[in-house]
Amino acid sequence: MGAFSRIERIDETGATTVLELFGSGDLYLSRLFPTHRRFDAAMVAFVECLDQIVQFIVSAGGHRLRVPYAIEQDRVGGVSIRPQFGQDDVWTKACRNTLMDARWALAFASSYEP
Repeated sequence: MGAFSRIERIDETGATTVLELFGSGDLYLSRLFPTHRRFDAAMVAFVECLDQIVQFIVSAGGHRLRVPYAIEQDRVGGVSIRPQFGQDDVWTKACRNTLMDARWALAFASSYEP
């Protein structure tokens, strides 16, 4: 596999779907070809995983905790994580929001004492 990140999604029946968190490097071409839209699905799956972590933290730490940027489906802080639906600066903002939420979750996990 090398250094390529991926997410393995397991559905209720036990079937596994591999979602690749890397692309060819040219997002403009990937918007044209449907075979490269797997990156979109992988980014959405990553945000779903992050949302599950955030929901667990909120339930464990009480409802007084709030994540910096709200996660709703494929949007983080109201901005879509899918690069094909927005401009580069919008997608960059979505990635920044995602990283800020991940940083928040890491900070909570490193200081949490049950």
